[in-house]
Amino acid sequence: MSTPCVRDIRVVLVVVAAVVSGVTGCGDGRAPSPAASPSPAASPSPVASPSPEPADLAEPGPYGVGRRTFAFVDPDRDGRPVEVWVRYPALVDPGDPAKDAPPDPSGAPYPVILGDADIAAYLGEHLTSHGFVFVEGLGQRTWGSGHPTPSMVDYPLDLMVGLDGLAALEDDPLATILDTDRAGVVGYSFGAWTALTLAGARVDPDHYLATCSDRPAGWPDHWFAYICGSRERWDSFVRRGVEAGVAGDDGLWRAFGDERIRAVVPMMPEGFDLVGERGIASATADALFLAGSADIDNDYDPAALSLFEHYPADRLAMVTFVGADHGLIFAEGGLAQIRRLTTLFLDARLRGAADSADLLAKSWIEGVAPTLEPHPSYETLVWGAVEPAGG
Repeated sequence: MSTPCVRDIRVVLVVVAAVVSGVTGCGDGRAPSPAASPSPAASPSPVASPSPEPADLAEPGPYGVGRRTFAFVDPDRDGRPVEVWVRYPALVDPGDPAKDAPPDPSGAPYPVILGDADIAAYLGEHLTSHGFVFVEGLGQRTWGSGHPTPSMVDYPLDLMVGLDGLAALEDDPLATILDTDRAGVVGYSFGAWTALTLAGARVDPDHYLATCSDRPAGWPDHWFAYICGSRERWDSFVRRGVEAGVAGDDGLWRAFGDERIRAVVPMMPEGFDLVGERGIASATADALFLAGSADIDNDYDPAALSLFEHYPADRLAMVTFVGADHGLIFAEGGLAQIRRLTTLFLDARLRGAADSADLLAKSWIEGVAPTLEPHPSYETLVWGAVEPAGG
């Protein structure tokens, strides 16, 4: 794989984790099949990684966690300041995170996972303890955000600035433990948009405007109002895209991410209205969508199903939490399973771990994973999609 061009970013140090092997989507119902293999170009070289029993992946891993913040400047957006909080495997006692702790080189280099501040609270230290570096965009929030808004341009670009800045580190203790060429993105609800765009999906303004001018059949009132309720929000989103240099002249905006983003996990997702079939066809990262069949905030149908039905099938996997609503991550059983599946997927796709890849198949997802404790917050798991309520 060619080394991506790192943008000219001034770095200022502040002292302050489908298509996995055997996973693809196919068939009329687009239920993932365990038979196919990923393309050679997308397959990482296997590297050493901790391999605990699957049930334990919901628990902290063997690595201690260090924490530091970095500040970067993006010259492409008028010197916009970007601050990230980096959690990394460190030589400290597991379960006792420490600021500025010396990095643990034993499993380096570690793949880098990007995410906002809210998902970091649930997955940041967990994924780091399992041998990833988690980069949190400080100030990036999932809850209570509008749609579309300028932050839907800035959040993904800020995380790429952070990735570029970390890739450019030289005389820094973290420089030798980061694998910025094998990166992933995780996001929940509004944050799933960041994962989707950094996977390579591109904004299609024509699709959005057509969607909002002719309300799709079956859309609930609250969903149509959230997506299309304010022309002012759309105009501010477009202005920010133009200012940031991502609004293209070929009908689609340019991609926010690049080939370093190899795997994404959008949870309780949204965003098809902004990308449509043309925009989502540009996605290049392997994706594991996690969705709740009883989600009526980011409605399972259409929000999750439209993405699942149109994401490139050779890079797609989806797990439906049957009976789960939008607050799945706040429930003990939901969070445990989210941690378990996210860690498995990132381990398989970014480290080439065959044992993790083998579990990401219908037989394990539906036959074994639902038996792992705790799981009081949903009924069962389905590999792929289920018929929406009333469908």
